[in-house]
Amino acid sequence: MTNGKTRGMDFESYNTYRGTVVGRSASGIYITLEDGRAAFAYNFTTVPAGARVLCSVRSQGERNLLVKIESSLFDLEIA
Repeated sequence: MTNGKTRGMDFESYNTYRGTVVGRSASGIYITLEDGRAAFAYNFTTVPAGARVLCSVRSQGERNLLVKIESSLFDLEIA
């Protein structure tokens, strides 16, 4: 695993975080992680704004952490 720093905060690649989808673009979705950091996930354009997701950090982008969506937490709220 590799360590990184973003805005003075440590993160560990491949760690998982909960987040909320705050916007979409043609390329992917924008997420605010539970600790307040901004993140972006490519190729998940069908996830609606406001959805809660579980994601893992892949790398540090220019402005955001790049993450992969592991799961939508919508199913957990129904149960």
